[in-house]
Amino acid sequence: MSQCANGTGQVNGVNQGTGTDPKIANAPVNKYFCNIMNAMGVKAGADGFPAKGGSAEVTHFGYSDKTEDFIGGKGKVAGATIHNPGRFTELRAST
Repeated sequence: MSQCANGTGQVNGVNQGTGTDPKIANAPVNKYFCNIMNAMGVKAGADGFPAKGGSAEVTHFGYSDKTEDFIGGKGKVAGATIHNPGRFTELRAST
C-alpha cells in the first residue's frame, strides 16, 4: 500500500520503491520462465523468443533481465535488453 498513488489502489510503477531490491533477489525471473517454457516444450524462433512454429530452445523472454532496467517501465531505461540470455542450467531436468 505504501506504493499506491494517493490511495487509489494503483501502484506507482515509476517510483524506485517498487520491485525487489537487487541485493535481495538478483536472479532474473526471465531465466526461470525460460526453464519453464523449455520444460513444457515451448519452442522459440531464430531470435530466441517463444514463437508459434518455432524450432529452437527458448533463450529470451521479456524486454530485460536486469532489475535496474525495470524502473519506470518498458522504454524508460536506455539499453534495457536481455543481457544474459538462456536458462538456469542448474534447473534443467535431466533425461
